Amino acid sequence: MQFWFRRKYQLTPNDPKFLDLTIEDIETDYWAHYYYENATADEVEDEDFDLDDILQKMENDDWEEL
Repeated sequence: MQFWFRRKYQLTPNDPKFLDLTIEDIETDYWAHYYYENATADEVEDEDFDLDDILQKMENDDWEEL
């Protein structure tokens, strides 16, 4: 991914803009471009996801005081 990033933005390996980045910055940029360029028309929806149920379970759990 580092090579992809440098090639995409035409940066040398010792360019300060490249050296100041973290791996997470490069990964974020890579996946943002990937999903933008390879967008699909289908949306994926998790039918089992229930936010109210998750929040209720969180409220019912016993939390340990630190």
